[in-house]
Amino acid sequence: MKSCISMILSVPVAIHCMASAAPGQKLSRASVAGTTSGQRQASGIQRGVVNLGAAASGGFAPIPYFVSAGPDGILVYVPGFVMEGAFSGGPGRLTPRAGPALPPTEEPKPMQRLPVLEMPPRFSSSEVPRPQANVEAIEKNRERATHLVVVGDRFFRANNLKHAEDRYGRAAKLAPDSAEPWVRLAQLSFVRSRYREAAHRLRQAETAQPGWIRTAPDIQAIYGEPTEFANHLARLESHLHAHPQDHDAWLVLGAQWYLSGRTDRAIDVFQRLQDPRRKPDVALAAFLEATSGEHTQQ
Repeated sequence: MKSCISMILSVPVAIHCMASAAPGQKLSRASVAGTTSGQRQASGIQRGVVNLGAAASGGFAPIPYFVSAGPDGILVYVPGFVMEGAFSGGPGRLTPRAGPALPPTEEPKPMQRLPVLEMPPRFSSSEVPRPQANVEAIEKNRERATHLVVVGDRFFRANNLKHAEDRYGRAAKLAPDSAEPWVRLAQLSFVRSRYREAAHRLRQAETAQPGWIRTAPDIQAIYGEPTEFANHLARLESHLHAHPQDHDAWLVLGAQWYLSGRTDRAIDVFQRLQDPRRKPDVALAAFLEATSGEHTQQ
């Protein structure tokens, strides 16, 4: 093993000897063997190059070498050139040596673009797609709810408030997205002088069907006689004279005026009820929005 290493390390030394010879001069074994360790160090082996003398220019040219590992793990320095003819009696010459083979590299593959996922469209409560069977069931329930409201109005005109409330309540369950049953229930509370309950039912009507106020019919149509509505309205006004701080009663009064065509009076009431310190009122906000355009035109 030692002989192998010494023979490999002698190659740079031979290169140095050849570099010091003149062009055409033969290199003998003795001239190679006579190289001192100082010359070896001066040749630049420890820096990874061997200085090859260029006789024509008088300078030195670096010769790189490669590093490989032997079977026992010892690093072996292999010059980048092979010397030929140095020990056969002829002129020495260098032949470039191929470097260690590098592992093949794969070309980078182009990045694959992932498909863009589209968000499903958003639907309102009335536009949510449903199976055909459910759609038919909903339509039937709406028809039954409309019929129950009509029957309830008949009981209301006959002053049979208990039966009227039963029909309106069933209609509200069959058509939870309809404001009409809740408006009728609010009228029942109004004629019973339960103004807090009436205000609560007006809020439920707006929650069930936002925007119903703009298309609401005249509420006086469900009364048998116009004087009946006027009498209940006068009773509510008397209540407010005795209880001017009753917020719910004022809301019911404004609603009755608006739903009966008295828009000017309704606007005045709704504007007086605005108070940023109070909890937001969904019914009041809906009436204010419905009357905002009319107030601007005036």
